[in-house]
Amino acid sequence: MKNQKYILFILFPVIAVVCVWIWSRTDTQYTLIVSDTGIWDLRSVDFGDDNYNLQGEVEYIPNALLTPEEFESRLDETHIGNPEKAASYSTSRIRILVPRGVYGLMGYSSEYSSRVYINGFLTEGVGMPGNTADSSIPSTELLFYTVEAQDGLIEIVQQASNYVYRFGDGSHANIIIGTPGNVRGVYMKQIILASVVMGCFLALAFAHFALYFQLRSYKANLWFALFCVVWFIRSGHTGPKILPLLLPLSWYAAFRLEYLTVPAGTLLFCMTLNAVFPGILQKSFRISLTFACGLCACMCLFANTVFMSETMPYFYAVIFLAAVYVIVRLTMKLRKPNISQTIVLVGASIFLYCALRDIFYFSSINIFPFADRTVSEVALLIFIFFQMIAMFHGTMQEVIAAKQAEQRLATENALLAKEAQIRKDMIHDLSHEVRTPLAVISSYAQSAVRQYQEFQFDEQFIADLNIIHEEAQRIADLASTTLSPRGTDLGPVDIGEITLQLARLLTPRLREMGRTIAVNVSERLLTVCNASEITQVIWNLLDNALKHGSGGIDVSGNKNDEYAYIIVTDYGEGISPKILPRIMERGVSGSGGSGLGLAISDEIVKQHGGQIIIESEQGLGTAVTLLLPLYRINEEKADE
Repeated sequence: MKNQKYILFILFPVIAVVCVWIWSRTDTQYTLIVSDTGIWDLRSVDFGDDNYNLQGEVEYIPNALLTPEEFESRLDETHIGNPEKAASYSTSRIRILVPRGVYGLMGYSSEYSSRVYINGFLTEGVGMPGNTADSSIPSTELLFYTVEAQDGLIEIVQQASNYVYRFGDGSHANIIIGTPGNVRGVYMKQIILASVVMGCFLALAFAHFALYFQLRSYKANLWFALFCVVWFIRSGHTGPKILPLLLPLSWYAAFRLEYLTVPAGTLLFCMTLNAVFPGILQKSFRISLTFACGLCACMCLFANTVFMSETMPYFYAVIFLAAVYVIVRLTMKLRKPNISQTIVLVGASIFLYCALRDIFYFSSINIFPFADRTVSEVALLIFIFFQMIAMFHGTMQEVIAAKQAEQRLATENALLAKEAQIRKDMIHDLSHEVRTPLAVISSYAQSAVRQYQEFQFDEQFIADLNIIHEEAQRIADLASTTLSPRGTDLGPVDIGEITLQLARLLTPRLREMGRTIAVNVSERLLTVCNASEITQVIWNLLDNALKHGSGGIDVSGNKNDEYAYIIVTDYGEGISPKILPRIMERGVSGSGGSGLGLAISDEIVKQHGGQIIIESEQGLGTAVTLLLPLYRINEEKADE
């Protein structure tokens, strides 16, 4: 989170510098001069550092495409006004009275195809004006000329036609004039500004595509990246129209593409807002807006261009109503916006303020400070930058949430793996420990059956049945302790007595093998333990001596100040020095066994606070010592 704040602190100043620079580039400092006669008299103005914007009415002859000589010969047919509102094609004349010298002229071509004559010479052809739609080829450009005044006069004659756009939207008189250097500076400023704006949108698009591919679950980055691509295209088709100069598109294709960006950008931006402000835009609104944008897109693709230009204001009204709806919903539903949402709201407020300011500017109502130029385009860019910061912050939040979810999943998987391993160990433990009691039960059951068949119902028969009962009970205890937590039901247990009982159980098997067991255990070896579990441990030690030893088995037991201990010694092959340090690990066995008996026993004894010590020498045998804490208090009471 701290790193995110630092990044935001860095981004805001950078964005502020870029936007201030762009805004400063829009300051062209034109001096507006309006004429209602078609003649502009600039002979008394100072062209040192100033540029002049010539606007107003012109001389024109409707429904005629004339050369300067032809226009001069038909002066009795001229009108004063706006030719773009009077006819589909016409010829206009502008006369500018200036001091002798060289001047720079800049302006957009008239209407949607034009041919320009300056001081009697054909200077520029933008498209091809015609007296019918079929003979006209539409095109528009930002033009720059260097002109030398002849006898203090600059005369501009323009042939123009418009069959592709609604009437009244292609002025014949909107010209910037000044020294060549100053006007060229304005011209280059227009080109550079448009290029910077396009570059900003393209960079934002790449940045948010990268963010989306890093975190595809956060769809806001995808919608915003596509929006930036759309507005990159639109920025290239407005103003100086840079993209048509770079891409080999016909005027019709470029015009449709420019208009198509409006519904596409509107829909993508609303989808972005819906991702940044979940739940704010209702489903019915999103469906209705999608339908309206789809309808507008179809019109942009297939309708006549004049119909398009006449219909688009209605879609702008839809956009206005959608903006009002979004503002109302935000006001009603958004109570505690997060950082990303706050940034978006601040950027939107700046843009709305600037848009309102420009509306008053075009209405010649200058009630806002610094109201000497339009700023909506810069404000839109500021808003987009704010949106970018909000998206960046939102992406970081999503990344953090994804990492936290991944950590939680990893923790859960680790716990599941641990539980699975515990279950696996439990099954191995149970299967291992049950084998020996079952073997004892089988052996004594066979003996009991034999005695039953021979009708030998003596004390040995009863003892064999008791042993079967005890071993069956031990199996039940093993299952219980294996399937429940170890170390429960602790109490005073005489491990010496347990050792004597287990040694007696092994005696018949040892006798059959021709081996002996010698037991020398002191009385009252009371320890704090679970009787069933410690019985299992001592049985494992005796059973290992039986399996891995040869000859006799010696069992001794006693106590010291802290522990009671049992020592089981066999005289078999012993344990290899390579295996001895790891003999308590699961799966480690010197004889090819399961390697579970000692591991299970070691776990049980450690839980009781005791220890198992193994001493072995290959070829001589093994001595295993079981140490368990004494049950002191009860022992002292018993002595009293």
